[in-house]
Amino acid sequence: IIAAVLQRERGIVRDVTSRTLQVQAFEKEMEIGRRIQADLLPEQLPDDLSIYDCVHIAALSSAARQLAFLEACRARGARRISVGTYARVVQAEATTVRALLAQADIFYMNENEARLLFGTVEQAATRAGALLFVTLGEHGALAISSAHRGSVPGNRAIDIDPPGARDTFCCAALAALTDGADMMAAAMQ
Repeated sequence: IIAAVLQRERGIVRDVTSRTLQVQAFEKEMEIGRRIQADLLPEQLPDDLSIYDCVHIAALSSAARQLAFLEACRARGARRISVGTYARVVQAEATTVRALLAQADIFYMNENEARLLFGTVEQAATRAGALLFVTLGEHGALAISSAHRGSVPGNRAIDIDPPGARDTFCCAALAALTDGADMMAAAMQ
């Protein structure tokens, strides 16, 4: 009995240690990201962005920084601007995230972020002429315009990097959109 209890307790300690190391690694990664982002300035963008089909502004540590980049991209002639967010930014800067959503041509978020911003996923909406994609994890994604709302099923996958899955979805959808796909075809990529 003592051996079984010790073995169980060792397993618990290993699990806690593993989770602690994961949290520490995540915090370190976030700190590195913040340092890198501090060196990124809208003034460093090329003067002419009209040569690109779409400019994507990744989720940064601040929605205000993203908005500054969006405004700089518009001033430099960007034809289409895509933006992503993440939960901490939505929680801290909901008003600014709403401004980003209002000005972006394409916006990406997950279901948690949609709940934080809209109250429920079902209330997620965007302005005329814009697209909103809401990823739903294993349940797929929603593709939303002012005139249409559709869903695509999820694909079974091994859960290795959930944030990376959303980045992959975003990249695949943007590539399809720039090739002329409609929003539902883009969401199925």
